Amino acid sequence: MPAFDLIKFKSASTEIETMKAESRATFEMLAPIRSVLDLDQSTMIQENFVALEAWFRERYMDLGRPLKILIDISCIPKSYLLFLVGLGFTRDYFACLDCVYAAGQYDLIRDHVVNGAPAIVGPRALVSLGDWRSTLIPYLTAAEYLPGSSDLIVAMGGEFGLSLPFIERVEPGRLDLIFIEETAPSDDRPMLESERLALKGLTSAPNATRGDYSLLDVISVANRAVNFSRAGPSAGTTAMALGSKPHALALAVASLSEAKMNVITRVPGSYTAIDVKPTGRMLFAQIEDRFDPCNYIDLP
Repeated sequence: MPAFDLIKFKSASTEIETMKAESRATFEMLAPIRSVLDLDQSTMIQENFVALEAWFRERYMDLGRPLKILIDISCIPKSYLLFLVGLGFTRDYFACLDCVYAAGQYDLIRDHVVNGAPAIVGPRALVSLGDWRSTLIPYLTAAEYLPGSSDLIVAMGGEFGLSLPFIERVEPGRLDLIFIEETAPSDDRPMLESERLALKGLTSAPNATRGDYSLLDVISVANRAVNFSRAGPSAGTTAMALGSKPHALALAVASLSEAKMNVITRVPGSYTAIDVKPTGRMLFAQIEDRFDPCNYIDLP
């Protein structure tokens, strides 16, 4: 295994820091670590974005050509995934970005069986704490920020109620909702009553459309986002990455293709450490700049 670079986020928990140190020791037994970039806590995105950009710029200048990157996106926050895609291909730092994703099972609703029927109990076990704030992703911005008229495409996650304030703030001319097919809400799926009302409010709007796509279907989601943006008369399109990382990756690719598309995601006050059940499903996605000749030359 060749040498690799390690990016590490600081954690407020001593226990988590100890676990990260143990993981690093395991990595060092597998292959030499070429360099380590120590970042602040992952919620400190502005400071970390500056450090990441400087780090990749330095490697780009040292090598003298665009980089070929392999990254595991399973645990990296969506805001950083979106930022890296925008930075790498807008600044021409990346010739190719290979992404590996291991899908996990998130139990957003705890349920059990009562009298032979499923019943929802307890609050949602979200993976974050504190108030969410919306964040515009650098380099995935439209030529005209917040134009007079805007359409909105939203890659939804499990928490519909928490998404409503962000959607209502935009007041879109057209609204397109993308759900994860494997967990898409329906009348026969258990839901909290507040969530059911929120879903009804979203999908019943006369300007709303909906599409359900598999968790790992990056290409179809990217195509839908591009086609949605180009089909409307609005001066801008806002893409909100509120759901899965593969669907967020799709919106990032769509934004690179669409000059009038912004990408926004949410950043929480803090994250909670939880155990996620593995599903055994894997995604391997490759993004490349086809106009870069380094993609067709066998270079390390």
